[in-house]
Amino acid sequence: MMGLEHEDDTESHENVLQIVKSLFMKNTDFWLEQLVRVGIFEKVEAVANQPITPVKDSAVTTVVTDKSGRMSSSLSVTVMDNTHEVSQDVNSGVKNGQHFTVNPSKNWSDESTTSSTVVSSTKEINDHAVVSVPIHDNDSHNTQVTASASINALTPPSIFETSETASVTSVTSKYNMGVDLSLAVDDEWEIIQGKSYRWKDWRMIKSRDSFFIWCDAVAVEFSDGSNGWFRFMLDGRLSTMYRYSQRLIIVEDLPGFIFESNRQTKHCFQAERTLGLDFVTGWAARGGGRRLRFRAETQKAKLQEMAKEIWDKYLKEAQSKPRDALVELQKASSTIKVRVNNACKQICIMENICQQKSGQLSAHMLSELEAALKCMHSSVINDRLLSTFELSISGMVDALLAFLKFVQRDTNCEIAIIFRRVFVDQCSLSALVCKMVSVLDSIEKFPQYFYDTPGGSSFGLQLLNRRIKLKLEQFNSNTPPQMQLLDRSGRTMKVEPLSTVKQLKCYILRMVTKQWYDRERQTFHFVEEIKNARKHGTKISFTYTSDFDDKGIIYWLGTNGKTVTEWTNPASVHVVFVTSSDGERLPYGQHEDILSREALNCHTSDDKNAHFTIDLGIYFYPKTYTLRHARGYGRSALRNWLLQGSHNGRIWDVLVVHENDSSLNYPGSTATWPIVCPEEKGPYRYIRIAQNGRNASNQNHYLSLSGFEIYGDVVDVVVSV
Repeated sequence: MMGLEHEDDTESHENVLQIVKSLFMKNTDFWLEQLVRVGIFEKVEAVANQPITPVKDSAVTTVVTDKSGRMSSSLSVTVMDNTHEVSQDVNSGVKNGQHFTVNPSKNWSDESTTSSTVVSSTKEINDHAVVSVPIHDNDSHNTQVTASASINALTPPSIFETSETASVTSVTSKYNMGVDLSLAVDDEWEIIQGKSYRWKDWRMIKSRDSFFIWCDAVAVEFSDGSNGWFRFMLDGRLSTMYRYSQRLIIVEDLPGFIFESNRQTKHCFQAERTLGLDFVTGWAARGGGRRLRFRAETQKAKLQEMAKEIWDKYLKEAQSKPRDALVELQKASSTIKVRVNNACKQICIMENICQQKSGQLSAHMLSELEAALKCMHSSVINDRLLSTFELSISGMVDALLAFLKFVQRDTNCEIAIIFRRVFVDQCSLSALVCKMVSVLDSIEKFPQYFYDTPGGSSFGLQLLNRRIKLKLEQFNSNTPPQMQLLDRSGRTMKVEPLSTVKQLKCYILRMVTKQWYDRERQTFHFVEEIKNARKHGTKISFTYTSDFDDKGIIYWLGTNGKTVTEWTNPASVHVVFVTSSDGERLPYGQHEDILSREALNCHTSDDKNAHFTIDLGIYFYPKTYTLRHARGYGRSALRNWLLQGSHNGRIWDVLVVHENDSSLNYPGSTATWPIVCPEEKGPYRYIRIAQNGRNASNQNHYLSLSGFEIYGDVVDVVVSV
């Protein structure tokens, strides 16, 4: 059913119809009952009856053959622009519309020429007045071809017909046009055997015993020895057709032809692909859009034919025999609606309807309403009885709406009592509500925006990805409750288009509510804890258990001494400070990214003296440290580097020297190393990771990190940074 919802999705329609057809072929009776429940009848009928877009009027060529199989002029074709009717005024014929016809009077031989006419009135059509418009070959570049081109520019090309003896001669001509076309009178050539001629993007050639016309999509052969047959090639297959009397119409933009039988029945033969390089005329190259357009029309016609076959063979008769349960519910809904409307008309002039309607509503009417409500009750209680689609077409929604409107003014009226008596338990009412919701969900059609439509532009999807800029402003900041919040007025916030109000509220509340790191440093819990430990002559120890566990100093600082559950990067809130050899801005990433708990893309410039420096704001004796290689480029992993420590940021001690250390490899990989720190060299406040050679690429000195953790004994803290 979902495949039939989109009107322009021909491919989905075809797939669904093929599935439906195969199901009916396997078990018609069973699947008829199942598919009628989901409304497949209406969908298939709509596809079968949808109009096919007509081919736009264009230049046509008509070939008519008689009983003997020879091309005859007994039937002529009239082509008219679809914008205006033909004027009876000769002088206004070109403006209002033009008819084109040819009725040759002599045989067509190898030495013959072609002719046609522009007719500006119906009378002239009957008089067979013609004007010469020649067929010209590719090698003709003289003034005569220019004249014929001017005719084609003003009017659709002429119609070419063949006579019984296969010959065409030029005839007299008339002009009622606003330009001088006198040059076109002499535009006549012989149709030479074996020489190619052109009409638009079609090609024609006459052999010793046949006449051929073709384009990229179709090729047709008319044989001089035919007794009514002709051959054509479509989609790589050669076919032969025979009719007693026939007419073949070739349209410029049609990848095929229109065949009209002796019963005046028209059959359109269209190709779905070109014939190959041997038949290339430029038709497809100069008309890529038209080929796709007619291919789509062919698919629609094929789809309509398939839907009509399914409808006529399986569904047409079944639709006239709806299921008994649906018929009963439709009758019940109709009864409720009619009786309620009648009751409304009877007592609408009374001030209090429900108080006086007991004398207005007869017992027969009340019993009918109760019976109808019981039928509706059984329909919604039994989930297997009727489908959502059947409920939607039963009229139950309209009937319930009218019924509930009637009893809305007085819930104690007789009709309301009947309703409560039928739907006495809570399960019945819940089932009724669920059915109504499902029905409304299936039939409601909300506005469909451009980026939601099938085949819509992908540019519309950017509306869902483009963030909205909001400017924050604190309301009445002088009140005591507002003074407890941070003033973020003037700050711009970018919001995803699909964010909810609750998400915005939580985010803004977190932004304006003072967190532990928004207060003075001396109020931090870890600062007080370190001060208390120092006062008692103890130290706070951190021991490694696994890479990036919750036992390290960086994690401890980011959770304010583990007083909060959510870790915050301490460098992003200025609890610790990170600097680098690149100054304020890194080539990629932010300085705080080297303390991240997940792999990010962060690295320095290609500098042999590249380094990261971390001011932890505490004094400690390091014992173990962990690094994570950044995400992105594996060849920039560290191989030669130094881990240094400093008490004041000026004098540095080398703690660990790494030479050709291949512990870090792929992006996001981690490794841990021990640190030997003598007591006389500590404690340290600053830690530096310094490049001491080329990285894994063995070509450059990028220092690429996205994770750092260190363990040891904390002995003191910096209160004012």
